Amino acid sequence: QLEQRLQQAALDKDLPDVWTMSTYQALQIDANGMVVVDLQPYILDAEFGLTAADQKDFLPALWQQDLVPPPALKGRAPPEGKRIGIPWTRTGVLLVYNQTWAQELGFDGPPATTAEFKEQACAAAEANNNDDNPDNDGTGGLVTRGIGASNVAAWLFAFDGGFLNESGDGYTMNTEQMKEVATFMRDLEASGCWFRIDGFPNPEFATRQALFTESSTAGLPFQASAFEDAGNPDEWIMIPYPGPDGKLAVNSFGQMIGVIDHSPEANLAAWLWLKHFTSPEIQAEWITFSAYFPSQTTTNAFLGDYVADNPIYATGLGLGDLGQAEPNLASWGAVRGAISDAFFAIMAAADDAEVDEILANLDATAAELLEESQ
Repeated sequence: QLEQRLQQAALDKDLPDVWTMSTYQALQIDANGMVVVDLQPYILDAEFGLTAADQKDFLPALWQQDLVPPPALKGRAPPEGKRIGIPWTRTGVLLVYNQTWAQELGFDGPPATTAEFKEQACAAAEANNNDDNPDNDGTGGLVTRGIGASNVAAWLFAFDGGFLNESGDGYTMNTEQMKEVATFMRDLEASGCWFRIDGFPNPEFATRQALFTESSTAGLPFQASAFEDAGNPDEWIMIPYPGPDGKLAVNSFGQMIGVIDHSPEANLAAWLWLKHFTSPEIQAEWITFSAYFPSQTTTNAFLGDYVADNPIYATGLGLGDLGQAEPNLASWGAVRGAISDAFFAIMAAADDAEVDEILANLDATAAELLEESQ
């Protein structure tokens, strides 16, 4: 809806000074005629810019996400690029974990590997299948709302994989890590330890129909409400995705905030407001209304009362360093849909050979979508 309103504003020649959306959406808008101001000269300005310490204060994955073209991978220096925005809000896809129920099942803490994740999920599924309530048969492990690209991304990061080639300017989907993710997900569902529903799984998780679910951090207030509605006193926390070798990952993403070109004076005024609005003190105040996570580390120092009043929020706040970001290419919006479609097909595949074929087709589709966006 926001993207449509901006497109209409462009047609009406009544564009705002400041805008916010996901990076890949911003790239699409920029390519369609709305000129997005390069913020790098403002950031580096001796009088009005951000200090080196200010810049380093932003979480690296988010700070790089708004640089176009994206930084090269494998430790190489980033190319010269246009900074279309700076990180404003941060959320992420994490696992939500019922630690009270896990302890009753005999587990001391969250899983540290995918093998431990499956063990706990299957133990919960077995418990529900063998209790006195026939209505919860077929539940108990992991519950998700379908299969989304952001959830696939979180598992892929935990398996030490990624979506881009080494130069960061193209997709690579048919990788060994992606195949391992597909195999893990197929095995989890075939073992009866993962079930999917159409809606948000807050009620299922709050009523012990699942030991795990997936959620964005922005969904925490709704999950808390579900526990209150169910009258369930269980303690639950946010945890990262565990990989096969013990790597822990969070799919961290957020909206950027940028400036649309009007005039030198208007652009400078917009930058000064943007700089104020994203400062740690103001960001902390915004968080008390939105429940988003900060995009800067020093914001945490201004969240003492809020963290004390929201202990579950605090469990996720410490996971920011594990965050990895999704690609910041204009084609990513379309590619996300292709990933979701591919994984629905993977879950229904007859054998590994068909999985290989689906991933090969996904690789080709991503390449086509990338070319169409350029």
